[in-house]
Amino acid sequence: MKKKEVFESKLKNTGPVNFKELYNFCYDWLSDETNLIIAETSYVEKIANGKNIEATWNAFRKVTDYFKYTIEVKWRVVGLKDVEYQKDGKKLKTNTGSIEMKVKGTVIRDYEGKFDTSQFKSWMNKIYEKWLIKARIEQFEDQLLDFCDEFVDQSKAFMETEAQKAKSIDL
Repeated sequence: MKKKEVFESKLKNTGPVNFKELYNFCYDWLSDETNLIIAETSYVEKIANGKNIEATWNAFRKVTDYFKYTIEVKWRVVGLKDVEYQKDGKKLKTNTGSIEMKVKGTVIRDYEGKFDTSQFKSWMNKIYEKWLIKARIEQFEDQLLDFCDEFVDQSKAFMETEAQKAKSIDL
């Protein structure tokens, strides 16, 4: 099994954002747009000067019998508080706090370890990857990079939209 990290990025937002909507948006986008299976592998919530949340998602998809994509999303939320505001005569609720997301994308080759059972198979695998499927490896790495990049862009756009809403309100 060979792993290659093809993407790593961090997003940070401080200010108003509806955390529940952001969390659901990110989950739905990853699931719907990339067909990844997502597991929330950890979730810790503490109350101290607002909510502090740390969560980790591990998402994966078997692309072929040889290639597998994984995306890890780590959430860190500090000081999340509920706030109410008035807009167009309506009382609305949102959150405020600091949200940080770390995203890593990895392509795993020979994820079942079929070529790791003997030295001969390992040697054959090196030839297979170097001469026969080199372009295909690059294609899958580029595709995962594009998925991760688009996910970060969409998440950032969601946060910016929330920030724009906040400009028109008085928290």
